[in-house]
Amino acid sequence: MKKKEKAARTYIQGNISPAQQSHMDLLGFGFPVAPGEFRAKMDSYANTVLWRVTAKHDVLTPASQLPMHSHNYLEIFHYTSESQVEYLIGSQRYIVQKGDIICVPPGICHQVLRYEPQNIPCSRDLIAVGADFLESIGWNYQPEQYYLLRANNAGHQELGNLCALCVREYERQELRWRDMLSSYVQIILTQLFRDPKPSIQAEPGGFFEQLLAYINSNLSLKLTLTETARHFFTSERTITREFQKNLGTSFYRYVTQRRLLTARNLIFNDMPLMEVCRRVGFEDYPTFFRAFKKEYGISPREMREIDAMLN
Repeated sequence: MKKKEKAARTYIQGNISPAQQSHMDLLGFGFPVAPGEFRAKMDSYANTVLWRVTAKHDVLTPASQLPMHSHNYLEIFHYTSESQVEYLIGSQRYIVQKGDIICVPPGICHQVLRYEPQNIPCSRDLIAVGADFLESIGWNYQPEQYYLLRANNAGHQELGNLCALCVREYERQELRWRDMLSSYVQIILTQLFRDPKPSIQAEPGGFFEQLLAYINSNLSLKLTLTETARHFFTSERTITREFQKNLGTSFYRYVTQRRLLTARNLIFNDMPLMEVCRRVGFEDYPTFFRAFKKEYGISPREMREIDAMLN
């Protein structure tokens, strides 16, 4: 029996603008169709599935910047514009610039926070690598390991050139383009795996990063603004201000985002739903059910059934 190919899916939290929806549609990934709803959309390229690799040249504008999200595929970004980008991966912030490469494994929450100057669109080569491809080449990534390379030597610059070649092969789709694309991606991933120590260091951890790390490591607990403020010996107002300033959202919204994204990943790893509910800190299953369905438009069980059908 032929193995089912895995669909590309992106999971986004919160309301996004029509421009952001258009942006995700252009990339061929899933996006919310209404506030609080979720729709999984298969890639419109490659027979509507992401089996091996999708490569596109992506341009971000302030209108198309996306909120925190995660994917069921691995992403490689190669930044090609003069913009300086502030990127949040997990609970760490990174400043990336022209020529830099970021590799984000499946299931990792991330988002572009801002870029400067905003009058110059932020352009990048985006390569999305499906789980089947990673399995076929035996690429064993660590779930919390990010790969960030600065184009400060000839080897790293050559990887940037390979990213551009991936985009060219995917766009032109000339004779045996899949073989060429697969070869380029294998070289990129192998080099990243050989040199796992990031040459782009995380920004010095300040109070905001400490808040994120505390929340991310305590999702199974009852996280309240009052208790968190007490833990850090600060005021609730200070914490509220930090989240508004850095993410444009509230403390409780961020906690819910992280819980639901983590729940989604656990569901795809076949964890029992009651255990998922407990692991991500919801008081009871009905509360978890309502929050999940409000965010994604489908129930936890329905998401599991859809994932089983697609995979």
